[in-house]
Formats: sequence, C-alpha cells, structure tokens
Amino acid sequence: MKLFSRSFADGGVVPGRCAFAVKAPVGHLALSQNLNPELHWSGVPEGTASLVLLGSVLSLIQRDTWFSNYHTDYGGPKVVSLSDGSILTLDTNTAVDVDITAEHRRITLRRGQIHAVVAHDPARPFEVNADGGKIRALGTAFNVRRDGDGVDVAVTEHVVRVSLPGLPQATEVYEGQHLRYGAGALGVPAKVDLRTVTAWQRGYLVFDGAPLSDVLMQVAHYHRGYTLVRDESIESLKLTGVFRTADT
Repeated sequence: MKLFSRSFADGGVVPGRCAFAVKAPVGHLALSQNLNPELHWSGVPEGTASLVLLGSVLSLIQRDTWFSNYHTDYGGPKVVSLSDGSILTLDTNTAVDVDITAEHRRITLRRGQIHAVVAHDPARPFEVNADGGKIRALGTAFNVRRDGDGVDVAVTEHVVRVSLPGLPQATEVYEGQHLRYGAGALGVPAKVDLRTVTAWQRGYLVFDGAPLSDVLMQVAHYHRGYTLVRDESIESLKLTGVFRTADT
C-alpha cells in the first residue's frame, strides 16, 4: 500500500479532506475523507507522546512557511513582482526565499512550483536553487517544480543552464524543452508541451498518457487529504485528461 501526499512530504499539512477520484478496480484505491490513523506509543507517557506528536506536526506545517519570503496556501497561484523587475508566479502550496543584492539574484524554491519571468540584467545573474540543483537564467522565462523525487525544469523562453554539485558539466535547456534531475543525477533535455507545463497558471492540470502514480503525486499538491493506493500494480495505469485544480 502506498500513500500519496506531496504536501506532507514537502513540509505541508495535517490530514484533511480529499476530493480527487480515479477509476480503478474495487478495493485497490482508497480515498481518505478524514484520515485519523491510530497511533500506538510504547514506553512513552501519554501526555509526552501528545506533545511530541503536536510538535512534530507543527514543525512540518510551519517549517517552510515561517522562514520563506513568499508562500502560498491552497487556493490558487500568486504573482510576485521582485525589486529587480522580475516576476514570479507561485503555484498553490509553494514557498520561496528571495535574495537580491547589487551582485546577484537568488531564488530558493523550498517547496512547490514557480514560473519566473526574468528581467534583463547581465551584471546580476538570476539563479533558482531547488533541491541541491542550480538553474541559471540566460535571459529567459522558465518553470521549476519540486515533487517527491526530484525537480523538473521547463523553459518557456530562451535558455537556462542547470548544474548539480559534484558534476563537472552543466546542461543547457532551450525553449520548448524540459529536464529533470534528482538523487545526484542530471537528466537529458527533451521536448515538452509548454501549454501543458504552464496549465497550472490557468487553473488546470493536463495529463496525456501519464502514469497514475505521477498524476496522484501532482494532484496531492492541491489538496489537504491523502490518497491511498492499496495495490501498487495499478500505479503504471495511463491517464489522459484535463482537471481543474479547484476541483482536486
């Protein structure tokens, strides 16, 4: 059995309601409505256990929110105009740090997804740091998404350069391409449908033959509940469709 809840894994929220449904064989997929798992503590006084649990949950909920410069809750994108003239669009449940000085422009994506439209300023490189990787804009607009096992970078205008610590060579990703990295490995640029990549900015998620596991991972970003897959063999099922993020 597998639990899909990207929001919790990225430092998100406590269990809530789930409004997403996928057709699957009966008994294979369970959608929580108010998931209240039974916790069994051994050798710990009841009051202490409650405090430990409460502290852990609060830490997960607030970790990224408290220390980020900008963040969004559930409910839709947020547009932020930066002091250098660049524009960031934050997806729902997203947190970023912004560090702009006379020498550099650095964005740290703590969780979630952003689209950046970068103001031209050759003297101050514009970089996004996400999960150990560095994305440098070369006069561009691009999308960065963090999920459970890596980061996806898609270029909507011009080109970016992606690098990972420990790897000697960076990779350039051009307009209409995307690249995925994670676990110390840098993927290969490949063609991507930019309308699909940026659909979240218009309030939609678009899938074309995507594995069910990928769909559930993305959908988990938009609601507070959990989706339980009891039979992992159905995770490879392909799904095609257009979903309103407000309905997930």
